[in-house]
This record gives sequence, structure tokens and C-alpha cells, in this order.
Amino acid sequence: MKNSILKEKKPLKPPTRKKEKKYLFEIENQKVEVFFRISKKHFCTLKITSNKILVLHNKTLQEKEIETLLKIFSENIKNHLKAQRIDFDNLYFYFLGQKYDYQIAQKGQSFYFSKPTFLSKYTFRNNEEEKIKDKLKELLEREFLKYLTSKVRYWEKIMEINYENEIALREKNSTWGTNYIKQKKIIFSKNLWAFSQEIIESVIIHELSHCFWGDHSKKFWAIVYKFCPDYQILTKKLNKKEFN
Repeated sequence: MKNSILKEKKPLKPPTRKKEKKYLFEIENQKVEVFFRISKKHFCTLKITSNKILVLHNKTLQEKEIETLLKIFSENIKNHLKAQRIDFDNLYFYFLGQKYDYQIAQKGQSFYFSKPTFLSKYTFRNNEEEKIKDKLKELLEREFLKYLTSKVRYWEKIMEINYENEIALREKNSTWGTNYIKQKKIIFSKNLWAFSQEIIESVIIHELSHCFWGDHSKKFWAIVYKFCPDYQILTKKLNKKEFN
């Protein structure tokens, strides 16, 4: 029997983070950060989330090429800027379809939002710009989850669903909500908080209708339109990012 040589396994290398270059541009009289990253794809594409504008490209770009790409994607970026839930430069945000100006005040060693009043109950210690941005998002998500849960409970009773779904928020960019029927759990997009209550309720009704039908059959849509006759109009506003 031949002796076999055991090869020593090399330790796994930690995954390398893809390098991104950040550029600052002025679009619609507003300073905008746009990130560029080299990708293996054979074409350039734009990815926009609530936190980042990212251009994926397949080669190292020259300055003129970057300017050309920005022109190509300019309309998409403009539409994204119009639909911002929070404007940190001009100190306002949209919540449940209403526009709120916000202000920060200090009391002793703590800081709080003196405007709007529904956020004034929360205090925080760090008033650095980035920390304030994170805190504002965190508080709005907290308030939105409370609102969302109460509305889901309301519609569960109206639609005669005999159990309570677990409710959660996630950073979702492809859908506004997902109903995990077997787990009795519905995950909604964090991006919903800016929209009017009527639009948000149309999403709630859509997801709760999946408690009866898992697919998008005629029977499913019959339930949706029974409880939300203006569903199509509200969905158009939602997809166009019209907050109210």
C-alpha cells in the first residue's frame, strides 16, 4: 500500500472588501456623495439605497468618463434626491406623509430634538453630525414600528385574521413588504415611514391578504381591492415615491 502525502491546508483568507472611490458632486444645488466601484459585470449600472448612491463599472474610469456616467444617471439621481425621507442639509424629514422641520436643543449634558414634539421625549449624549443622523433614523424607525404594529393589529381584526403576525422592519429595496406565512411574520421596508398613512395601509392590506392566499391570484386581488378599493392609485404614488 502506497503512502499518501497529506497536504497541509492553507488557512482561509478573510474576504477582501471591495474598494470604492467617493466623489462629491453638485446636483440640483445639492452636494451629493456618489461612490464608484469596479465590478466584474460587462456594463455600468447604478444602485441606489436609502444610504448610498453607487455606480458599478468594469474598468478604471477617467474624469471625463465619470462625468459622462453621471449625465446618464442624472435623472435617476435627481428622482432619488426628490424622494429623500430626510434632508440633513435643510433639517427636515417626511414622516407618515407630513413634512417636519427638526431642531436640536441642549439640556445639561444631554441633547434632544426640540422639534418636532413627538421626538422631544428622546435624549442623547453625542451631538456629532454623523451621530445625530444615526440617532434621527433610529428614533423615526422606532416610532414607525409602533405605528405600523398598531395598524397591522387594526387591519387583522377588520380582515378577520385570527392570529397576530410578528412585525419587523428591514432595509428592503426590491419590495415594500414580505409575508412569511408559515412563520406568521411580516417584514416591512424601512423606506415606508415617509409615506402617507393611506399609502402605508395599502401595503399592510396587501401583505395581510397573503394570510389567505400565498400567490397573486384573482382571489388574492379580490381581497386586496375589497379592503382597499384605491389600491392601484396608491401603489402608483408609492412607486413614484410621492409621499402624500
